[in-house]
Formats: sequence, structure tokens, C-alpha cells
Amino acid sequence: MGSTRRQAPDLRGIVNYYFYVAANWTRISEEQEAYRRQIKDREEWASRSLAQQAELHDLALQRTTAELAEWRYLAEQASEQQGTTAARLEQAINALLRAQEAIEARNNAWADCTILLAVLLQTESPASRQLLYQHMDELTSAGVERVIARIAEISQRPTRPGLSALAGLDPP
Repeated sequence: MGSTRRQAPDLRGIVNYYFYVAANWTRISEEQEAYRRQIKDREEWASRSLAQQAELHDLALQRTTAELAEWRYLAEQASEQQGTTAARLEQAINALLRAQEAIEARNNAWADCTILLAVLLQTESPASRQLLYQHMDELTSAGVERVIARIAEISQRPTRPGLSALAGLDPP
């Protein structure tokens, strides 16, 4: 059985190797120098790439931070404007409601005055009414005329006996 032992190099192999190295020393040293330069160039390229990557990262971070600040500012402005707009809208709505209440109160007062004037003018002669109508606006005089006509219509209708007639309280 064979054992695998490592054999020591013989003298002839060492001499051949020595002569090979001596004969090709210039080429071998140039190749080693080229290999060292490649390693150095790669290390420089790697460090430049890392520096450039860090620079790009810093620029991107600065740009993102600036954009974020701008978006925050815009959001705050929009929020303030929305609050201001909502407050103004609320004020406008309240003003409109107050104006509507005032208009309704004036309309009710006008209607009451028109009815009262119609009741008072109902007993006056048509000539006296015409004299007074000349000092009124068209809307008021037309309203008074309608109320007077309605009062006359109601007073000319015969009244029907109501429930009190059934109970015998109203005379026939």
C-alpha cells in the first residue's frame, strides 16, 4: 500500500526555479508592480466611490429635509387658512342669520301695519283712501287694498251656525 508522503524538492528543481526567476526577474517585477498599482487604483476608486456616495447621500438628505420643511410650511399655511376661512364663513353665516331675522321682523311689522291700516281705511271713503294711497309705495297700497277686499269678502259671507248652534246656545 502506498502512502502519500510529500517529497522534498530536489536540488535540480530548486536550481531550475532559481534560473527561471533570475532570467525573468524584470518581467516578474513589472507584473508585480502592475498588480500593486491595480490594487492601489482599486482602493483609490473604492474610496472615491464611497466619498461620492456619501456626498450624494448628504445632498439627497438635504434636499429631502428642505422638501419636508416646505411641505410642513405649506400644510401649516393651509391649516391656518382653513381655520381663517372657517371663521370667516361662520361670521358670514351669523351675519346672514341676523339679517334674515331683521328682515323677517320688518316683514312682520310691515304686514301688521298693513292690516291695521286696512282696518282703519276700511271705514273711509274711496276718495280719502286714494288721497292716502298717493303717499304710499305701490306694494303697500296694493297690500292694503287686498286686505280691505278680504275683510269685505269675509264680512259679506253669511255665517253658518257652529257647534254652539247644535247645543242650542246660538239663537237662529
